Amino acid sequence: LPKGPWWESFGDARLSRLMAQAPSLFMAGRFDELVAISREAEALLGPAQAGPRFEQAARVAAIAFQNAIAYQGLRPDAAARDRALALAEASEIDEVAINVGHYHGLWCAWTGRVAEGEAHLEAAQRRTRRLHDAFNLYLRPCLLMQEGAYEEAAALVAQARRYPAAGQVDLARHLLHALDGLARFGRGDLDGAAEALAEAHERATRGGLALVRLQALLGLGRVAIARGDLGRAEEALARALALAEAPETRNPLHAAIALRMQAVVQARAGRPHEADRLLDAALAPLVDNPLEEALVALARGDTWRHEAGRAEAARLAYLQAGERFHALGNRY
Repeated sequence: LPKGPWWESFGDARLSRLMAQAPSLFMAGRFDELVAISREAEALLGPAQAGPRFEQAARVAAIAFQNAIAYQGLRPDAAARDRALALAEASEIDEVAINVGHYHGLWCAWTGRVAEGEAHLEAAQRRTRRLHDAFNLYLRPCLLMQEGAYEEAAALVAQARRYPAAGQVDLARHLLHALDGLARFGRGDLDGAAEALAEAHERATRGGLALVRLQALLGLGRVAIARGDLGRAEEALARALALAEAPETRNPLHAAIALRMQAVVQARAGRPHEADRLLDAALAPLVDNPLEEALVALARGDTWRHEAGRAEAARLAYLQAGERFHALGNRY
C-alpha cells in the first residue's frame, strides 16, 4: 500500500473521506453508518477493473464492510462476501481478504449455529497464512463455550491475548478482553469474571468502542445476577440497553439480550408480569436467531415455574428451550 494514509491516494475527495471514516466507524460500533458509507464508497469506486492495488483493496473493504450487520445479529450477505473474496484473491490482497469472511462465522457463533460456525472458521484459516488472526482467535472460544467447553475456551482466550498486537484488528483484540470475562464466568470464577469485564469496559470506554462496552456491561449484569445483586444487575443492564438502542450505536441483538436479562432480574425480584413483558420485547428485535429464542424460552420457564397455576406452561417452555438447544448441539 502507499506510504502514509492510503486513502489519500484517491483523486476523489469524497471517496477519500469515506474510506478514512470506515475503519473508525467499525471500531466505534456505529454499524448503520458504516454500511451506508461503504455502499456509497463502492458506488464511487465503480465496477472491478484493473487498477492500483490500494484501489482494489479499498473496493474489497467497501464490499466487506457492508456485512458488518453481523455484529448487530443480522445475517450477512453471502453474495457480497463471495464477491469481495474473489476480488481479493484475484488481486492477491491477503491482508484484506483475511477479514472478509469472518462476518459469517461471527453471525453463526452469535446465533447458535456451532457446526456452521466451525466450517466458516476452518475456511478462514485455509484462506490465510496468519493462523493467529484475532478474529479467528475470538471465534473459536465463542463456539467452544456453546459446547460447554469453558476450560478449553478460557485457555484459548488466555493464549490469544498473549499474541503480539502488531497486525491484529483492534476491535477483535478488545472483544477478546470481554470474552475472557465471559469464559471465567462460565467456569464459575465470578470474581475473576467481574475483574476482567470491568477492565474490558474501562478500556472500551476510553477507546470509544461501543460494541465492547455492550458486551462488558451485559457480562457484568450476568455476574451481578449470579451474585444475587439485583440492583447492580439492573444498573448494568439499563446502561447496556440504552447503548444498544441509541441511534448511533443501534444493535438489535444486544438490545434483545439486555431485555432478556432484565426479565431474569424482574423474575427473581418477584415481578413475573414485568418479566413476561420484557421477554416479549426481547423477541421483537431478533431475526433468525435460534440461540436467543431458546434462551428466551428458558427464561420463561424460570419465570413461570414459581407462579401459581403456571407449572404446565413452565414445563412446556422448558421443553421448547431444550428442543432448540438440542437441535443446535448446544450444551451450555
